[in-house]
Amino acid sequence: MSAPFVSSAKSGLCTKFSVLPLTFRAHISTPLSFLFCLLFLFVTGEDKKEKEEEEDKEEEEEEEEEEEEEEEGKDEDEDEDEDEDEDEDEDEDEDEDKDEEEEEEEEEEEEEEEEEKGAEEAEEAEEEEEEEEEAEEEEEEEEEEEEEEKEEEEEEEEEEEKEEEEGIGGGEEEEEEEEEEEEKEEISRRSGLFPPLPPCSFPPSFFPPPEPGKEK
Repeated sequence: MSAPFVSSAKSGLCTKFSVLPLTFRAHISTPLSFLFCLLFLFVTGEDKKEKEEEEDKEEEEEEEEEEEEEEEGKDEDEDEDEDEDEDEDEDEDEDEDKDEEEEEEEEEEEEEEEEEKGAEEAEEAEEEEEEEEEAEEEEEEEEEEEEEEKEEEEEEEEEEEKEEEEGIGGGEEEEEEEEEEEEKEEISRRSGLFPPLPPCSFPPSFFPPPEPGKEK
């Protein structure tokens, strides 16, 4: 019974651990069989160890692969997060650029409005100065006209005074002439003579003047 067991152990046909107790009980009487059993146990134990080590390695490799996949997934997530952060940063930068552009446009508009206001104020000031100058010129012209009118009035008054003085002098001469005529008429009346006839259109040769002595 021992020879076939040894041949089977050498050939490796008995590989299951569950068969060992039966064979061990059947062949425990011989020392060689005991040694072969020990060898069998050692070989099978090493095979199990190798299998366990291979399984452990496979598990470790699977775990490492899973960890690598997880890390890759994390890296991808981190990359995605970084990309999202970069996109957000870009959006923020764009928003900041837009805000800066809007602020610059507002500042430019304010500067333009201030320049327009300054130009309008300068134009208004120039117009006011021109109006003031025109008003001053008009006042000066009015004053000159008033002075000219006063001078004309004074000249007219002087002329009127002169005319009045001349008129007074002429009236005195007329009064003297009238007095002389009245005196002549009184003298002629006293002497019985007629007053002189008014001048006529006929020639004096046809009607000679009457002589005062012949009429009497």
